[in-house]
Amino acid sequence: MKSAQSLVGWLCVVYGALASARALQVVLGTEGDGVLFMGVLGVSMTAAGVGLIRGARGARALPGDLEPAILRVARDAGGRVVVLEVAAAIDAPIEDVEAALVRLRERDQCEELVSEAGVSIFRFPGLEDLAGGKRDLLENDPAAPPGGRR
Repeated sequence: MKSAQSLVGWLCVVYGALASARALQVVLGTEGDGVLFMGVLGVSMTAAGVGLIRGARGARALPGDLEPAILRVARDAGGRVVVLEVAAAIDAPIEDVEAALVRLRERDQCEELVSEAGVSIFRFPGLEDLAGGKRDLLENDPAAPPGGRR
């Protein structure tokens, strides 16, 4: 699917470039019919092609988008992640992911555990999937009476 998406993207870029070149030729020459249409078509096809190619390659998370992306990965992983897992999932540099995880830890959004092998595991208590499915937020509340209601 990604190779077909990339191919269509490249075809859009080529067609957009040809349409833009034709519009430029019309502007510089004596022909005046359809210049606006060809210019708009050229620019929009080129933009669509670039978008398709980027989508096929997998969009990289921007530095400002790292924390929400990390939280999505942590949620999907049951609340515990390692740096390499997150970096692979969001296609971001390892150093950037590690720095973002440390910032989250410093703001008490997660805690860092170290495995016996020395690997840092970042635990997000609010995202842990305690029951293997949808979790009951009152399940481990010691103040809650039996039945889960106060």
